[in-house]
Amino acid sequence: MVFQDPEDNLIISDFFNRKYNLPLNNFVVLTGPCHSEEIALERLSYLTIASQDLQHAKIIAEFIQTFYIKTILSDDIYGTQYAAILKNIFAIVAGVCHGLRYGDNFFAVLISNAIQEIKRFVDAVHPITRDIKSSAYLGDLLVTAYSQFSRNRTFGTMIGKGYSVKSAI
Repeated sequence: MVFQDPEDNLIISDFFNRKYNLPLNNFVVLTGPCHSEEIALERLSYLTIASQDLQHAKIIAEFIQTFYIKTILSDDIYGTQYAAILKNIFAIVAGVCHGLRYGDNFFAVLISNAIQEIKRFVDAVHPITRDIKSSAYLGDLLVTAYSQFSRNRTFGTMIGKGYSVKSAI
């Protein structure tokens, strides 16, 4: 789940930093690519744990790691949060295209352009060196845009099939 404060338009790390004075180096982001349904089925899954303090990320990673949950560490708390928001939007678009019965060729172009747009956005908002092809960015986009478990893709599919937004929710 992605949180954004609608009143102040803040991502969750900035919200907790401003509202509760939580230092950003104490903040940890847990991101995909991962669907909880697959974790419940004990399918091999990878989570990205992002924190400005990698020791904090490592503590969380060691706590949640199992034989089927693997973790990857990152120091990019901003890029991972913004990418998570944007991938949800693109997953809805992917669902609309699926509902309209667009083919795999179009879908490939959509996802290729989506990851480029995510890169441009996160680089503009928080310009650091990052590999946009890593699982925290591209992997999370792919699982959300392709998966049968993706609520955003399902929502978009219903819209593409002609359901109203109210019905699709």
